This record gives sequence, C-alpha cells and structure tokens, in this order.
Amino acid sequence: MPTLYRGTHLVIQHHHASGYVRVVRSETPFESITEVLAALDACGAALTDVDVAHHGILFDWRRSPISTDPNLHKALAERMDALAEAFDRRAILLATPVGMMQAARVGRAMGNQKMLVFNDEDDAVKCVTYP
Repeated sequence: MPTLYRGTHLVIQHHHASGYVRVVRSETPFESITEVLAALDACGAALTDVDVAHHGILFDWRRSPISTDPNLHKALAERMDALAEAFDRRAILLATPVGMMQAARVGRAMGNQKMLVFNDEDDAVKCVTYP
C-alpha cells in the first residue's frame, strides 16, 4: 500500500488491490481555514493519477482533535465533499458514536447525504472497497 501524500495533517494511502484510498487525519489541529484548504488541495493534487471514478475514499478521522470552530468545520466539510465527489464510494470513519452524530448533523445541514459515517473500521472498509 503506497503512501501518495504525507503532510502535517493528512496522509493518503492507496489500497490499489481493494480499490480505495484512505485519507488519515493526524492529531495535529488545524490552526486556520487556510491550513484546511491547503491540506485538502494537496490531497487532490496527490490523487491526480488515481482513477477515482472506480475507487472508494475513506476519511479516517479517528485521531482528529476536537474543534469547536464552526467556520473551520464548514470549510473542512466542504473541501472533503469536493475531494470525494468524483469517487464511486465515500465514507468517514470516526472514533465514537458522538462523533458519528456530529458528522451526520453537519452533513444534513450542508445537504450532503452521500458520505456514509462509521465508527467500525471493518464496516467502513467494506463500504469503500469493490463490491
């Protein structure tokens, strides 16, 4: 499983045989919306050689630090949605049921119902791999 990108906040792993990429969030907090945009733009650039229309994407946010900044949440959700849009299958993996509820609430508020939310790694991986 090659690493396509490694930054301060995100790492992208390509699980080619299973047909998905995993975007792993580090424990380093985003200090600004500019950092969010730059990190996710770098992920987009790293994925240019992946046939995303035939892949799934899994955002592994289990180590993500808690933030209470609604503007940062909005920027992060919008940029994640934009990055995931071209992928065939999309999911986010969170550490707790409370995190799942918050992600579902943000998704409903923004009108995005395409990103499935999990707190079980096996279920999340099954969702984004080839059927």
